Amino acid sequence: MDIFKKSYLGLVFATACLIYSTANAAWTKVYCAKEDGSDWYWLKDGNDNQVTISGYWGRYPLANFKYAQYFSVYKWEYKEIQSQCKNDYVAQPAANDKSGWYIFQVYSPYGETYYAPGKYDIYDLTAREICNYGFC
Repeated sequence: MDIFKKSYLGLVFATACLIYSTANAAWTKVYCAKEDGSDWYWLKDGNDNQVTISGYWGRYPLANFKYAQYFSVYKWEYKEIQSQCKNDYVAQPAANDKSGWYIFQVYSPYGETYYAPGKYDIYDLTAREICNYGFC
């Protein structure tokens, strides 16, 4: 009976994660860049199509009401796209070629989370956003 409960709870957890990730999923394009941003290229598949990845956008808070943006993906998906980049290049997310510089947040189902290397832009919170956080 104990093994049945564990299996059932595992199934419920996996289903909840799938529903959550599907409901909040976004798609973005991937490019490979030098960590300093001095060179980059779109990551393409064997048919010359731009590679996309599923995840969700988020903000990494920094000091003085600033933030950086990230795209959060599963660890195995990040490793897959990173392995397709040239040596000394890192995978980075972008909506298009006019996008700012963003990084990947990488997570595993075991709770491990880290930020992948790469260049990123720093943004200021708007006055409204600062007020929404209770600083007005």
